[in-house]
Amino acid sequence: MNKDLKTFFQNRPQLILRLLLFTWVITKWICFPLWLADRNFPTAPLWDGLLNLPLYWHAVLFYSALVLMLVYIIFPNKKIISILLLLEILSCLLDQNRWQPWEYQFIFMLAAYVFLKTEEHIYTAWQIILVGLYFFSGLSKLNAAFIHDIWYNVILRRWLHIITDNLLIVRLGYLLPLIEMGAALLLCIPRFRKPGLFILMGMHLFILVFIGPLGLNFNKVLWPWNILLFCLLPLLFYKRALIPGRSFIAKPFSWLVIACFWLLPWGHLVGRWDHYLSFTLYSGGMPQFYICSNDNATLIKLSSHLGKVTNDKIPCLFPVNTYGWALKELTVPPYPQKNTYRRLARQWIKEYPGANFHFYIYYPGFKTGVEELFP
Repeated sequence: MNKDLKTFFQNRPQLILRLLLFTWVITKWICFPLWLADRNFPTAPLWDGLLNLPLYWHAVLFYSALVLMLVYIIFPNKKIISILLLLEILSCLLDQNRWQPWEYQFIFMLAAYVFLKTEEHIYTAWQIILVGLYFFSGLSKLNAAFIHDIWYNVILRRWLHIITDNLLIVRLGYLLPLIEMGAALLLCIPRFRKPGLFILMGMHLFILVFIGPLGLNFNKVLWPWNILLFCLLPLLFYKRALIPGRSFIAKPFSWLVIACFWLLPWGHLVGRWDHYLSFTLYSGGMPQFYICSNDNATLIKLSSHLGKVTNDKIPCLFPVNTYGWALKELTVPPYPQKNTYRRLARQWIKEYPGANFHFYIYYPGFKTGVEELFP
C-alpha cells in the first residue's frame, strides 16, 4: 500500500490530471443545468443548425463526460482523456455559454496531455497556460470599470463596508491587477519564481475568502477552480523553471498553446478576441444583455426572470437582465459576446413570435453606455 501511494504521488502528470478531473466533476455538477438543454435559458450553439439536434444529446455528452472523468481518476488511461476531450469540445459547440474560462483552461490542459508526448513538454505547456491565465487576467483589470464595479462597489462597499470618496483609496485598486501581472511574470524568471508562486497562492486564498462563505458567499462555481489553481501552482512551478526548449517549440500544438494563451488575448484590447478566452475575470465593465417587450403575455412568462433591481438606463419598463437570469438558473454568467447575444435574441424571437422584442447591451462602469442590438 505504501509503495502504491508513493507511485501515485511520484507520477505527477497523472496526479495533476486526477486533481483537474476531480475539480471538473464538482464544477460541472454545481452548474449542471448549463450542460443540459431542457431549461428556460436558451442554448446558443456555434451554428444555428445545431438547434435541430435532439435535446437528449446534451445530456448524453454531459453524463458520458462525467463517467469518463470518474473512471480516469480510478483507472488512468490516455485513451480515456482523448475521448473525454472530444466529448467536451462537442458539448461546448452546442452552447457558447459553456465556454467559461475554467472550461477553456481544462480543455487545453487535456489537449496538451493528448498531443504532447514527453512529460517535459506537457509540463511546459501547462506552465504556459497558467502564466498566460494570470497575466491576462491582471491586464483585463487595468481599467476604470474594474475600479468602479469590482474594487469600489463589490470589495470596498459590499464586502468591507468602506464608503469613501478618497481618491487614493479608490486608486489603490490598480495595485491588484499590477500585482497579479507582476507575479505571473516572476514565474518565468527562475531566480524570482518562488516569490511569484507565493503571491499567486496568496491571491487565491484572498479570492476564496472574498467569494466564499466567510465573505460574500457567491459564485460557488468558482470555488473549486480557485482551490485547484492553488494546488497546481506548487505542483507545476516549485523547483521547475519555465524554459521552453527547442524541441517544445518545434511541436505544432505548442504553437497553438502559445497563440491561444499569449498572442490572441492581446486582441481583446481592441475587441478582436473574446472576453472569456482572454481570462477577463472580475474585470468590471462586462457587457450585459437585456430583453425588452411590450407584450403582456410575454412579460408574464418572463416575470420570474425579472431582477429585483431595475436598470433605468434601459429604455423599457420591465427589462430582463440575462446576466442575473443565467446566474440564477445556470449558476454561471452568459457568454459575454455580441455574437452570442444575437444568437440568444434569435431564440427568444422564435420562442415568442409577435412579442415585439427589443434587445440592448448595457456597459457598466463610471461611464455607462447602452447599445441596441439587432438580431
